[in-house]
Amino acid sequence: MGRTLANSQLYSKGTKTNNLKDAIIRIGVTNLTTILTTEYYSQYKKIDGIAFFKLKEFNQHSIFVSKLCFEIAKSLNLDRKFDLMIAGMFHDIGLLIRAISQPEKMELLIEKCKNEKINFYTSEINNQLLTHDQLGANLLEKWGFNRQVVELVKHHHTPTQHRTSSIDYLSKEFDILELSNQISIKYSFGFHNNDPHVKISQILLDKIGISKDALNTLLKEVIRNINVFSSALYI
Repeated sequence: MGRTLANSQLYSKGTKTNNLKDAIIRIGVTNLTTILTTEYYSQYKKIDGIAFFKLKEFNQHSIFVSKLCFEIAKSLNLDRKFDLMIAGMFHDIGLLIRAISQPEKMELLIEKCKNEKINFYTSEINNQLLTHDQLGANLLEKWGFNRQVVELVKHHHTPTQHRTSSIDYLSKEFDILELSNQISIKYSFGFHNNDPHVKISQILLDKIGISKDALNTLLKEVIRNINVFSSALYI
C-alpha cells in the first residue's frame, strides 16, 4: 500500500519508486500513520449499518485532531509530538467501540447529546457508563501502545484538577489535545455537536505557549491537508 500511494499523482511528482524506505520518506511518517489508521477504521463494515454513527465524519475528526496535535507540538519542539499524533488519532476510538458493541446505548447517548446539548463524555457520566476515553485506553493498552499514548487517551476529558500527579508531566500534551479537539468542533471536522461558535480560550493558548497568529498559520495548512486527504481517501 505504501509504495502504491507514494507512486500516486499526489506524491510521486512524476518519479516512480519501488523502494519502501523511499516511499515512506516521500509520503511522510505522519501522513502514512494517518492513512494506515484510516485504512484500519475502514475495515469496520458493520458501522455502515449504523445510521446514527457516520464513520467518515468520525475518521475526519480523528485525522484533524491528530494532525493539528502533531503540528502544534512540532512548532513547540516537543519531544512527544509523535505520541500526541497517535493519541490524537485514537482519542475517540472508545466511541467506535461502543457504536459496534453497544449500538443501542450509543444511539441513546447521541440522542441525549443532541437534545441536551452536551458532549459524549458528559452524557456517559450522566448515564453511569464507562466513558469512551476509558474504553479506548483499555483497548490501546491491550494493543501494546506506550504508556504516554494510553494516558493521553485515558484522561483527555479528565479535568486538570482530577488528574493524578503521576501524569503531570503530560500537562502540555493534554492542553494541546484539548485545544485540537475544540478547534475540530469549531471548524466542523467532527461527528457530534459541531458548533462554529466555539470560543478558543486565550488561557489555554497561553498555557500551551502558542499565539493566535501562529495557530492560524498551522490551522490553514492542516485544513488544506485534510481536504486533500478527504478527496484522496473517499473517492
